[in-house]
Amino acid sequence: LDASGAAAGRARFRNDLAAAVALRAGLLDREEALLHAHLAVAGAGRTGDRLGARLGAAAVAGVALVPARHADRGVEAGGCLLQRDLEVVAQVGAAVDLGSAAA
Repeated sequence: LDASGAAAGRARFRNDLAAAVALRAGLLDREEALLHAHLAVAGAGRTGDRLGARLGAAAVAGVALVPARHADRGVEAGGCLLQRDLEVVAQVGAAVDLGSAAA
């Protein structure tokens, strides 16, 4: 079980606070890392330069549930529209010396 956490504390600039916290980020299984999702939360506190809005703003990302198998079901990217499969076939043969064969 590999897990890592990160937290950024308070940052002060002219008495305005900003904080961000990542609750948990990590790999449950190295071979199947994309099969599990973790909770991530980000919050923005009061912002402004003493003349700006004082109501504040917040953003929260909830728990994303991903099926245990076929984690990409329903979220396929449109960038694969022009995908090509290339195949290289190398043919190797013996070189024939035509000059000595004619003599």
